[in-house]
Amino acid sequence: MKEIAETATPVFDATYRQLKESITGGSLTHGERLPTEKWLCEQYDVSRTTLRKVIEQLEADGYLERRARKGVYVSYLVTPPIFEFPTSVHNLLRGAGRVSNSEIISYHTDSVGNTNPPIFRCPAEEPVSVIRRVRYVDGRPFAIQTLCLRTAFFPEFDPWWLRDQSFYTLLSERYHLEIDRTNQKVSTCSASKEAAGYLQIPVRTPLLHTTSLVITPKEEEVVHMEHIINTNVFPYTFCTNSL
Repeated sequence: MKEIAETATPVFDATYRQLKESITGGSLTHGERLPTEKWLCEQYDVSRTTLRKVIEQLEADGYLERRARKGVYVSYLVTPPIFEFPTSVHNLLRGAGRVSNSEIISYHTDSVGNTNPPIFRCPAEEPVSVIRRVRYVDGRPFAIQTLCLRTAFFPEFDPWWLRDQSFYTLLSERYHLEIDRTNQKVSTCSASKEAAGYLQIPVRTPLLHTTSLVITPKEEEVVHMEHIINTNVFPYTFCTNSL
């Protein structure tokens, strides 16, 4: 999250988290106008100044959009989770004769407890490796990926492998991890200023937002992936079985 507020405070962080959860959890739905500032201030017990900074941050992060002379609306769309086996986009593109590669934006280690909300069911102090990259097809940026790995399952992982290799190939061939399934969620958002810069598109361009949780046959949650995808460059579709 790229912070707009000059100094993040516990009140700011708590209000941001609660309002974001109302959006991603479906309490505030796609296309719905935000309640009045007075109501929100009373609901979250915050000042108007803090509330406005929180709303600005949620706009920058693609969860809200401001419409001229109409107010602030929810731009995030929630759809039910689906379950499927993963497909390597890298290998699909290479198989079709396309050039697929990535640029690593950042790499750091952290603990599960510092992810918000916690993305794995495991001890909060367990380390994770966090990698952000821009993905390209034929030289055009089409997605921003944030990849979180439970470090214990990926010793000596080198993020630079991802510049020109399939992550799923690395997972199976180098680390010999078997995948039982992935839990995916699909939604929409609009491009923040940061995302627009990386993807070379206008701010507020509609984007596809996906998250995937990779689970082994032993019910171990080992990888969490988040993608923001420009479907004008790379069409993205799903096939699911009826339940």
